[in-house]
Amino acid sequence: MRTKTSIAALAAAFTVAVTALVGVAPAAQAAPVVPDGSSQASAAASCWEVKQVKPSATDGVYWLLTPQLRTP
Repeated sequence: MRTKTSIAALAAAFTVAVTALVGVAPAAQAAPVVPDGSSQASAAASCWEVKQVKPSATDGVYWLLTPQLRTP
């Protein structure tokens, strides 16, 4: 019985040591939002920015967010 307890304690210590040495994997990060004006989440600062980010953008309605605006 004592041997099983010793082995369990050794295994736990080994697990803690390996985790400390290896570290925890970084959290996945979302892909950066491209400000193409196609949605509220991807609002562009200007029409010019929409054209720079997406040269194929046609005439239409786009979401914009400038320093003077509080929300798109």
